[in-house]
Amino acid sequence: VPQLTLWVHIFLSGILFAFLAFRKSEKNSTIDVARETGALLNDIGYIKACTSRMESKLDKVENQYQELLTRVIKLEHCLKEDGFN
Repeated sequence: VPQLTLWVHIFLSGILFAFLAFRKSEKNSTIDVARETGALLNDIGYIKACTSRMESKLDKVENQYQELLTRVIKLEHCLKEDGFN
């Protein structure tokens, strides 16, 4: 009977160690997933900031183009009035 008790203790210890190893692995996996998610969110934030900067610059270029177009139209109108057709 004492030998049977020893085997039961060994068996239960093995199950306990396997469970603890599984929990540790699960915790490390969760940390890795959180780290990857954080990196992905950081990349998305960077892309969003770059896109916002590009939109701002595009708006400035569009305004400059509209101003230039207006000046060219006025110049053409003046040239037509002066007979330079």
